[in-house]
Amino acid sequence: MLAGGSVWLGRALGNPNLGVLLYSLLQLVSMAFLLGYFLEWMQRRIHRFCTYFALAFFCTIPVFGNYAIVMWKDPWYSGLLLLLGMFLYDKAVLDRDAFLKRKNLVLYGVLGVLISLMRNNGIYIMILISVVLVYMYRKRVKRVALTCAVTILCICTITGPVYKGVFSAENEFVESIGIPLQQMVRVVIKDGNMTKEDKEFLNHLMPMEKYQEYYNPFLVDPVKWAPEFHTDYLNAHKAAFFQTWFSLLKSNFGIYVEQYLMGTYGFWHIGGDTPYEFVKTQIAANDWWLYQIAPFESYFNYAMQEKMSGKYDFMASGLLVWIALYDVLLCWVKRKSRYILPLLIMVGNWLTLMIATPTAFGLRYIFIMMLGVPLLVFYPLLLPPSEEEATSRKKHISM
Repeated sequence: MLAGGSVWLGRALGNPNLGVLLYSLLQLVSMAFLLGYFLEWMQRRIHRFCTYFALAFFCTIPVFGNYAIVMWKDPWYSGLLLLLGMFLYDKAVLDRDAFLKRKNLVLYGVLGVLISLMRNNGIYIMILISVVLVYMYRKRVKRVALTCAVTILCICTITGPVYKGVFSAENEFVESIGIPLQQMVRVVIKDGNMTKEDKEFLNHLMPMEKYQEYYNPFLVDPVKWAPEFHTDYLNAHKAAFFQTWFSLLKSNFGIYVEQYLMGTYGFWHIGGDTPYEFVKTQIAANDWWLYQIAPFESYFNYAMQEKMSGKYDFMASGLLVWIALYDVLLCWVKRKSRYILPLLIMVGNWLTLMIATPTAFGLRYIFIMMLGVPLLVFYPLLLPPSEEEATSRKKHISM
């Protein structure tokens, strides 16, 4: 809606590229306000020095400039997740009573709906956070449970019947089965154990001889978007898909494990990433008369985009994941379990990737952790000292 609406407005103004410009400016300004608010929040909650570090981090890494204008849904999605994390820290962790106020319950619901409209996996994160909130407020559960239930219901209604009825669109089933589909394809490639029924189902999805041609252990897109892949058949036989997947699992467990590790490689292995879809600097071929021009390059005779392409600082997604998991573990060890709640937003997003990621590499899918690097690095400073630590400090001061 955002991208298409912008292009439609550009066409109405005489040039669809004006719509792309509008989209980029809107995203650029909103991300600037978001990062500015994040820095102000860090200064209030942690320390001014940490804010300077965060400011330098955002200013010196070119990827943030690219993600501020790129026509992807991930920047806004990640920005909303970061807002939710700060909100929950303020209203549910520091002041538990604040979350129960009507305006904060409404704000939580609005943020949850917006997050889930940006990416399909948003609803699963909201379900996880809702379960934790219900547990945290189990002694005063009515208002919290009602808010969470209404939020999830709104998300399901909008992304289901409303999308299908108003926009003639619905979530593609194939988008959510990347990992199991890849595991089944690898069984074919490795000539694993298959029953007659398994082969028939796989052959209906795509001719068996074509799997070898399109299979990529790190990316499911070549298979699911292949001209020979029958998406309509898959949508009409969802139960049969899972039956076949389970049937192949029983006799090809090792192949399934191999594919799972390769299919999620960049999201758990430190330094195991590649620059695949790290940044986007070009416009793909299209039928909407969208094109790219470089007036500054032409005027100054300087290949600016080419020079910039080698300056994007690369950071492995797996490293960010382990930093987040370390913070979760630290909260648990220090018996500050409620401080885990804001971190669960990042961890929940990562878990959805580990279940259904379409690619083994892709910073944009986990951009929330890139935005949250300053928070992850300094999160231990947000934890209040334990009773033992406080007592030890008092003794040290008295001495």
